[in-house]
Formats: sequence, C-alpha cells, structure tokens
Amino acid sequence: MNTGKHIVRYQSNELIQISCSKLSHSGLDNQVFSLIKQLGLSINKPTKRGKRGGRRKQYQSVNQFKTNSLYCDHSPIKQISLLKFGLWNAQSAKNKTTDINELIFENEYDVLFLTETWLRPDGDDAKVRDMIPLGYHIKHIPRTSGIGGGIAMIFKDSLTLQPFKPAQTFLSFELLGTVISVGGKSLRFLCIYKPPPSKKNKSTDKLFIDEFSALTDILDQKQETTIILGDFNVHFDVPDNGLTKNLCTILDNHDLKQLVPLPTHKSGHIIDWIVTRDDSNIQQIEVEDKQLSDHFIISFHLNFAKPLPSRQIIQIRNIKKINIDEFQNDIIQSNLICNPPDDLDEIVDLYNTTLSELLDKHAPLQTKSVRINKNAPWITPSILESRKRRRKCERKWRKTRLEIDRQVYNRCRNITTNLVKKSKAEYYIKVIEDNVDNPKALFGTLNYLLGKSHDVIYPKEDDVNNVTNFNTYFIEKIAKIRTSFNMVNVVSDTCAIDHAQLCEGFQYFNPIRKDELRNIIIQSKPTSCALDPIPTSLLIQVLDVLLPVLTKIVNTSMKLGIVPQSFKHAIIKPLLKKPSLDPELLKNYRPVSNLPFISKILEKVVKMQLVSYLDRTNLWDKFQSAYRTAHSTETALNCVLNAAKESVDKGEVSILVLLDLSAAFDTIDHMKLLQRLDFEYGISSTVLNWCSSYLSQRSQAVVVRQSVSTPVTLTCGVPQGSVLGPILFCLYTKPLVDLLNRYLITHHSYADDTQLFNSFLPSHTSQVAACHQLENCIDDVQKWMDDNMLKLNSDKTEAILIGPKSRLKKCKVQSLKINESIIPFASSVKNLGIHIDSSLTMETHVSYLCKISHYHLRNIGSIRHLITRDTAATLVRCMVMSRLDYGNSLFIGTSKQQIQRLQQIQNKCARIVTRTKQRCHISPVLDSLHWLRISERIEFKILCLTYQSVSKMAPTYLQDLVHPYVPSRCLSSSDQFLLKTPSYNLKTFGARSFSYASATLWNNLPLKLKSSKTLSSFKSNLKTYLFKRYNQ
Repeated sequence: MNTGKHIVRYQSNELIQISCSKLSHSGLDNQVFSLIKQLGLSINKPTKRGKRGGRRKQYQSVNQFKTNSLYCDHSPIKQISLLKFGLWNAQSAKNKTTDINELIFENEYDVLFLTETWLRPDGDDAKVRDMIPLGYHIKHIPRTSGIGGGIAMIFKDSLTLQPFKPAQTFLSFELLGTVISVGGKSLRFLCIYKPPPSKKNKSTDKLFIDEFSALTDILDQKQETTIILGDFNVHFDVPDNGLTKNLCTILDNHDLKQLVPLPTHKSGHIIDWIVTRDDSNIQQIEVEDKQLSDHFIISFHLNFAKPLPSRQIIQIRNIKKINIDEFQNDIIQSNLICNPPDDLDEIVDLYNTTLSELLDKHAPLQTKSVRINKNAPWITPSILESRKRRRKCERKWRKTRLEIDRQVYNRCRNITTNLVKKSKAEYYIKVIEDNVDNPKALFGTLNYLLGKSHDVIYPKEDDVNNVTNFNTYFIEKIAKIRTSFNMVNVVSDTCAIDHAQLCEGFQYFNPIRKDELRNIIIQSKPTSCALDPIPTSLLIQVLDVLLPVLTKIVNTSMKLGIVPQSFKHAIIKPLLKKPSLDPELLKNYRPVSNLPFISKILEKVVKMQLVSYLDRTNLWDKFQSAYRTAHSTETALNCVLNAAKESVDKGEVSILVLLDLSAAFDTIDHMKLLQRLDFEYGISSTVLNWCSSYLSQRSQAVVVRQSVSTPVTLTCGVPQGSVLGPILFCLYTKPLVDLLNRYLITHHSYADDTQLFNSFLPSHTSQVAACHQLENCIDDVQKWMDDNMLKLNSDKTEAILIGPKSRLKKCKVQSLKINESIIPFASSVKNLGIHIDSSLTMETHVSYLCKISHYHLRNIGSIRHLITRDTAATLVRCMVMSRLDYGNSLFIGTSKQQIQRLQQIQNKCARIVTRTKQRCHISPVLDSLHWLRISERIEFKILCLTYQSVSKMAPTYLQDLVHPYVPSRCLSSSDQFLLKTPSYNLKTFGARSFSYASATLWNNLPLKLKSSKTLSSFKSNLKTYLFKRYNQ
C-alpha cells in the first residue's frame, strides 16, 4: 500500500546551508509569516526551570528564512548488501551436492566453507561440479591419504581470490588458505579441519597446540586482516578443559577472539570456531540446525559491500538469421565473382574483404553488455513453491521446537531436494537428446557434467600486457634454444641422391578439379578462427558459389609456387597445460596456433600430392610411423617390442632408449630443410619454390580475449597447427637414419618421438660394449641435432633394460651417460602412451588402466541418472573402452591375472551402461551390448593387423614379420592360407611376439574367414566368429 511517505535526502553542504540559513537567505514574505504566526508555529517553546534560554532557542521554532535552493532527493534509500559467509562441516559433501546448492541459494552466500568434504583427489570431478551452483567456483583441498577429511570453499565468481599457503606443513590439521580482495582491501581466510587425535593419523593435542601456535606466529607477520574458521574439535564452551585452556591462551597472546556464541554440534558444544582480531568486521553471526549433519551451519556477514553483479561485454552475430539465398546473390554480384583479379594476393584479399563486408551487412556485429545469467534452467515453478513450503515448515519448527514439526520440516526439505534432482535430470536428458546429432554440443554438455570443462585462465596482468608478454616469451624461448647449439658440424649432414635414380622428380603440382576440392572441404573439420572472413559453417552453405574462386586460389598458388601472404599469419591462443598449474608462470602455457580455414585446405591439397610422390618413390623412412596411411603408434610399438621379445628369447638383454626433443617443430632451419627437399627427395622447381614461400615471411600474433599483440615474424620452424608442418619435420630428420645405421642401432620414430634399441648377451663385457655403442651413437646424434638446430633434452631422455628378472640381475651397468647427464635404467617407461616394464609383464600399464578407468567410471556413474543408455554407452566407449583397446595387441600372452583385472573394468562399464546391479550375472549383460570380452578383443586386434599384413595394407615392417607357409611337398594344407609359425624358447617372451602370435591365431581361423575380400568384411566376420566361439 502506498502511504505517500518519502524520505528527504540532504547532502552535507546543504545541511550547513540550513544551519546558516539566517545569514544566507532572505526572510519569508509577510503574508506567509503572518499565517505562521496565526498558527502559533513561530512561538518558541518556554524554557524549563533551571535551564538557560539564549540564542539557540530560536532554532526550536520554524525556520523563518527561504530554503527553496536546497536539493531534495525523493528516490528510495538503497540498502547496502554485505558479503555473507557460511561455515559447515558437511560430513561427506559428495552425498549432499543438491543440499549444498539449496543452502547457497536459500542463504545467498557469497562464500561457503565446507569441512569434511570426503572428496577424493581424483574420481569425484562430477560430484564437485554438481555441488557448484551457476556463477560460483570452488577451491578444494582433499585429504591426500585415507578417507574422510578435505576442505572446500565455494565462492561467487565476482570475487577476486589469491591462494595463500604457509611455508610450514602442518600434520595435526588440514588447512585451506586464501586472500579475498574486496573494495580495495584484502582479507585473509584460513579454514581449518582438525581431526580427532588417533594412532592412524599420528596426531596429538600437544602437536596441534604447537602447530597452531606456529600458524598464528606466521599470521602476525601479515598485514591483512585474518579470519580463522573451521572445525577445531575443541569445546570452547568448556573453559576448564586443558586443550581449550591452551588454545585460548594462544588466542589471548595474539589478541585473537573466538566469536561463535552458540553450540555448533548436536552434542551441545561449540566446536566450529570463527577466530579474528578485529571483530568489528564480522556481524550477525547465526547458528542454525539444518538437520543435514551432526554439525550446525554458521552464517555471518562481513562488513564489506558485495561486488556489483558481474556483467560481460560480448560481441555477437546472428548467423542463423542470415538469408542464404540473399547472401549468395550478393556474392554473385560482387567483384569477387564478376571481376576477380589475376594476382594471387589480390584475389585472396578481395575474397577476405568481400565476405567480411557481406557478413557485416547480413549479420552485423553487435556489442552488448549483458548480465551473466546465474539462474539454473531446471528450476521450475513447482520447485519454487516447494521451497516456500520448506521455509515455512522450518520457521514453524524453530518456533515450536516440537518433534512433529521437525519431522514435517525434514520431510518437506527432502521433497524439495528430490524435486530439484528430478528436474535437473530431466533437463539434461532433454539437452542430450536434442544434441545427439551435434557432437560438439553433446560432448560440451557431458564434459561440463563430468567436471572436465575449465575456464580459460590467464595471468592477472591486463590483457594488453598479457599478449605482449606471451608473444615475447614464446619467441625468446625458441631464440634461447637456437643460441645454445654447438654447431661443430662433425657429423656428415646429408647424402645427396642422384636424381636420375628416381623414376620421377617432384617439380610441378597437378591442378585440382572443383569436385575434388569440394570433397576435401566437405570432409574437413569445419573449424573457424578469427582470421576467417566468415564462419566455416556458413562457407559450406554457400560453397557452390565460392567453389570457382577457391579452386582458382588453390590452383594459382600451386602453379606459381607462391603461398598468399595472408595464409602465413597465425593467431596464437595460450592455454594452460594443466588446470592445476600456476597461471602466473608463462612456461605453464602451451601456444595453440590457429590458421585460416582456406590455408589449411591449400595445405591438404599439397600434402596429398607430396605424400603420393613419397609413397611412389619409397622415400619415406621405413621406421617413421607418423602421418602415414595404415601406420600408427600401435604398429610402431608392435615392431619395437617384437624385436625386444625375439632378442630376449634368444638369451639376450635389450636396451631401449627414448629420446626427447624440446620444441622440435619450432627450431627447424629453413635453409637446411629446403636443401634437403631438393638433394634428398628430388623436390625442385615450382614445388620447391612453393615450399620456400610457405616457410618464409610467416608471422604470428597472440590473442587474449579481445586483445591482440603486435605481429612478429618467424624465422625458423614449421608452422604449429598446420597440415604440412609435421610432414616436413619427418622429411627433415630422415638423414639421422644413416647415422644410426652406421652404429648398427635399431630405431623407430613417431614424429619427434625417437627410440633406439640394442641387445647384448648378459655378460659384463657384452653389456659394457653395448652401452658404449649406444652412448657413442647418442653423442653423435647430439652433434647432428645441434648442427640441424634440434634440441635433444637429456634430462627427459629415458632408458630401460628388458629381459627376465633372473637375467637382469646379472647386469652390472645400471645407467647410460649422455651429454654429461647420467640416465639410470628405469623399472618402467612410458612409450607412446604405453607403460613398458622391464620384464614386459604389462603389469604397470594394467595398473595404470585400472586407476584411470575407475576414475572415469566413478564420474560417469555420478551422472548416470542424467543421461540415456545410448549416451552412457558412448561415454564409456570414449573414456574407458578406448583406453582398454589402445595397444591391447601387446597384451597377448600376458598373465591371466592381468587379463582378469581388465575384464573387471569392462564388467563395470557394462553395469554402468545398463544400470545392472552387482549381484546379477555379467555374461548376459555383455552379450546384450554385443561386446567382445577382453581376451577376444586382444585376439581381434592382432588378427586385424595380421590380415592387413597379409593383404599388403600394413606397414612394411609388420609385413616383414609374417611369412606364408610353404610346405616342402604338396599337402592338403597347401591351400589353407597358412602362415609360417616361428619357434620360441620362452613362453613369456618368444611366444608373446607379434610374429609368433599372429601366425598362431591366423592359422586357427576358418579358411572362409581368412579369405574375406575387404578389411571391413573381415572385421565383421571375425567379430561374429569370436562371439560364437566364446558361447559354444
């Protein structure tokens, strides 16, 4: 109801004017003054007996002077909202994620501290994500060993936080420290959880007193106001308790106060404390029993205003509302189509400007300041109504304290919580179903639910300084590496080939047809970057109109041997390598390069012709498995480990060395690369000119949000994020093969990952000789790399001895010396994603798979109620089964115990997908999913590689390991398509080699299956065969 009342506001200078109004203003009109006298308002009140009158009495009557110049503001007074904090011992937060969301919403907390979260260091990402409301972030420190414990801090994203970690480590309590900056001031918060002393945690009350005293000594040296809060497990309300006395003495010595006045635990004791020196900052401390744990929730306000609601400046284009027909008509009528220039750079510039202008016309860029929506989209009117009933029931219970009212409140609270859970599940199920055909949106949603999506974080510098600092750092990093090379040039560089020996050279490109270019564009991933004039999705919609222009650009570039200048500029986006790394250190960022979409199309066309030439002339390094058809990391590993198993089977011990290169693609010398393309690969004339143009005058600029650095020119390296760059790197490093062959060292490479292999008899003399041979070889490899501007990182180079344990005990030499660095032989190494142990038992890798699989399955299980069965199956295949399948051909012949461990993981996958209970038999579940068991999946992989080898589709190094069986005389088995089975001595090595396992498994297949015409039909028939065999 509007009463018509309002509040008059005066500024300080106006109040001074009122007080001095007799001197400053003219008197009232006579008519007005006469009316005041008639009303009796001008008469001063009589003084009381014993009180003085005087000049001040005149101000008790009505003001007799005009005040019409005073300003009166009739707007309502704005109430200042203070920061609100909460503290709660959740006793397992991961089981109360929805309740925590509701607590934050209901109490409007800016920050909520939680103790005893019981969250694990890994595997609870989905639970953590579910616990955070929209518009909030979390900082969590789990207990590193054992169950229980853990501290979390959930805070609004509008707050600025800095981590605080004392130099001293405390054993008697867990600690989460942070500094919150508000209104130009900083407040230091330390949340503590002190578990009860026990033999298990090796904590005592004396240790806690000593460590807490040390903590307060540290805090005395800090300038910020400090607030210590958390679960102390000390009864503040029992002052005669010895521990309480000692703790209160420490507080008194440091002028600290404990402020919580009421019991915080159902036992009636105050064990959750808020400790500070300046209690004027903390107001309105409330303790409430929400019936969610044994501890009560403590709420308090901080005497600081809340930050204003965050707003974000965004730039958007409404691409979806573009009329494609009108857009195409404008393109057709433009000079790009009607009058295209002949000069390559001019037509590319016209392509960019024309499409950019038309995009601005049909979908103009709009800049908006928007308030970030923090409302959960699954909150429905029924939930809002249920929340009202919950609050009403809670107020009634707090008023009456009757048991019946407490039960009604708990029932109403549980109904609200279940409603929220159900509505959230229905919302995400619909979102997932709507995006089944949109993988990007689908996995974006799933990654959010799984806690895998992370905000892009940059250093706290402003963006303008950040882009400059990043660009300088990335350039100087490469410059430092190049200046560190010792270019002695003692190792022969390259051996020029006779071009006449080649059946053909590669001098000119073949022009590409429109239909060929269309297929390449359609089959390419439709990514876009800031350098593209229009989004790639829009380009594909108008491809028919632009195809002639694009074909002309590509063919002109290949004909002239020139790459357009705009195609050689890259945008660099720095990304933090891991979310846990310090964002203030530039070395923790990885430069991610983005190039225009059409430049990548041009590179793909060139790559196709270059690879075709290298395949025809057999100029590849046979043991380079990167970027080649039918080659993979798994085929490379099979080749290397097959050699190791066969050597060990002959009674030898093998040495495997994994070389590591630093910034390998970024330091390549352009002149050496071009000379190598000419003299070693027969690439000349227009093609060589194109490669020279591709490498020269390249530039890059760093982008951080809306800020772009000044472009810098790149003088070395092949472009990161490009299509052609990795191929050129492989060609650049091929001459290293000649050096390795001179030392009779077996090698294998996958891009810049190179591994060296040597074997020796298990005698001291043989081992010393083999180690010296490897050391001398690697020394020359180091010199070759220095001369070729490649940085061998000795600190990250690894080595391992492979053989039976009994044989390895006889090896006395336990390290290699490389470039003044000692490389000890490791018990296991990670080689192309597979953990290799010294006895090739695969136990280390199986343990890794079990750990990472359980981590993902816990997360998937946490959101299983939010997703459909098909989506769950997709997640399991992508995150778990793909890991079990990768490199599984190396598991052949491993122990039944290891296979069973992997089978248990697969069983758990099946139960999560189908929501089958643990007590149900797993075989029908696996059959319903049509999943091969682990042992059959291993056979499936080996047999597929064998089929490819027999059919000449596999790498030549695998083809060399399988040999057709040719009987000495004509037998009935002559037409069974058999392979020759090699002999072996050790079941744990020789029988597990690819050469033996492939032949054995292949020979047991039916002839009809082995005679399949295509690889796809072979796979289909093989899967059916393995299913039938298992179920027989």
